[in-house]
Parts: sequence; structure tokens; C-alpha cells
Amino acid sequence: MQTGPVHTLAEIGLKAIQLQERIDARKIEARRFGKACADWKRANGLTYIERHTDLWGEMLKGVHPAYLAILDAKDDETKARKRLERACRKVMKAE
Repeated sequence: MQTGPVHTLAEIGLKAIQLQERIDARKIEARRFGKACADWKRANGLTYIERHTDLWGEMLKGVHPAYLAILDAKDDETKARKRLERACRKVMKAE
């Protein structure tokens, strides 16, 4: 079933708003993750941990809920971006 241009533009607008919501949610989770990491380092007497080291892995285990939340938020943002891209391609294809 073909949708009219107004309906399709409304769909794109809605998907753009949803993407912005996911971007905002990811930024919030990134700040929470950063704070959780800083708190963990402080509690363990550290100031810097090089990524992809054993100590980095220990920290990620220590902040596991925050780590999962940022991964989920990034995934949600990626999915929202793809939905918007598909809606845009749909309009371009219909022209």
C-alpha cells in the first residue's frame, strides 16, 4: 500500500524525533558510565586505566550495570538511525 507524501513526511519527522530522543538517552548513559568508572577508579586508588587491559576489564566488571546500559543505549540509537534512513530511502524511491 502506497502512502501519501504528507503521511510519509510525518513518518520521517516522527522517526527523526525518536532518533533525537535516543541520542539524548545515549548521552545520559554515557555520563552515568563515565561517573561509574570515575567512582570505581577512585575507590580503587587509581586515576587512569589504559583501555583493553586486564585492569580495564576489572573495572568494566565493577561497573557492569552502567556498562550494559551504555551498550543498550548505543544499540537503540543505531536502530533509530537505521529506521530514519529506511524511511528517507522509502520517500526517495517513491519519487
